[in-house]
Amino acid sequence: MCNYDVDQLTELSILSESISLSKKIKLMAGVLYTRQRVYNEKPTFNPDEFKRMIEEAEPTLKGLFNQLYAGTNPRAKSTMTNKKNKKKDWFRYVMLLLGGA
Repeated sequence: MCNYDVDQLTELSILSESISLSKKIKLMAGVLYTRQRVYNEKPTFNPDEFKRMIEEAEPTLKGLFNQLYAGTNPRAKSTMTNKKNKKKDWFRYVMLLLGGA
């Protein structure tokens, strides 16, 4: 587990916000590639575990999934739909990055 002080977290937050979405997706793909191809780890399909794994491996990805979720326009949907979509979206992102494996 990474331990950061308040100044480091603030710096990471600012850095994370300044990185483009496409760059974040490339970083995430790199993390997944390394874990699966280099370390021979199996993919995780649990949204919370996946988020934790990605953010621990690449701290600049903190907030990425909130950004992607916000892009689904959750305010225009019911709470029940949002809960279902959040889990489905995680699975879709993983599958896209794995090439539909």
